[in-house]
Amino acid sequence: MSLRELTETYRGRFSKADKQVLETLFASPQEGTFLSAKDVARRASVHPTSAVRLAQKLGFHGYRELRAKLQRDMVTQSKAVDKLQQELARVEQGSLRKFVDEEILALQALPKQVSQENLHRAARMLMGAGRICLFGYSYSEALALLMDMRLARSGYATRIIRLPEPNLASDLSNLTARDVVLLFTLTAIAPSVPTIIESAAKSGAATIVIADAFGPLVRPLPDILLCAARGSAGDTQSLAVPMAICDTLVLLLSALDKGKSFESIAKSGALRKRLRAEATGKRERK
Repeated sequence: MSLRELTETYRGRFSKADKQVLETLFASPQEGTFLSAKDVARRASVHPTSAVRLAQKLGFHGYRELRAKLQRDMVTQSKAVDKLQQELARVEQGSLRKFVDEEILALQALPKQVSQENLHRAARMLMGAGRICLFGYSYSEALALLMDMRLARSGYATRIIRLPEPNLASDLSNLTARDVVLLFTLTAIAPSVPTIIESAAKSGAATIVIADAFGPLVRPLPDILLCAARGSAGDTQSLAVPMAICDTLVLLLSALDKGKSFESIAKSGALRKRLRAEATGKRERK
């Protein structure tokens, strides 16, 4: 089990200092393998003992053991992408070429970070929902809006929940046990995410979080966490990786829901065709 997986499955709560140390390590894991506990603490702006306490919380005897685990993780990961990186190094790196190469690396690493089992669990959870409520913070809201459109087109009842606080509070108070809340949070854990997960749990609603490298820090733990890095530190952090997760979920729903998605999409297409024909007819009569 990797350090990231240990963090994901840890059942306790992380303190603010814990999160700052983990964010520092996950932001640049390659560099983190060479940092001492004091160096990590200094970069994370926490007390020097914070890194040691975090290591012990995760089951290590001390920070050196945690760092050794991070080093082993990096060796395993580097072997998987080393061949491709060597090939890419021989290619002239224009700006577009470099961007595409970074996206290829991030997408190739995705199956190692998100299991097919969890994707199927998430798809079944969405399929059985009475209503799917979606939340995205900052520019990850674009993912929530896109998934809202695609799920609705596939015949699923959806609702966007969003800030400001009065609107969000109203939406959360109306959650029921038949709802599933799908949250998107990138770059850092959105401030409202813990409250949304807690409120959903109290109402009996299930929660799915789609996140990037900081996903393991989400607390309280959602029912399903789908998180994958969007590239290495310094790379362009696009939406390609979380979009790939979304696309896979939509395809899985179509495969599992016994024709519901196909029937809804067909009806929607026929209606759009009729509306276009009516609009064309009105213009011609004018």
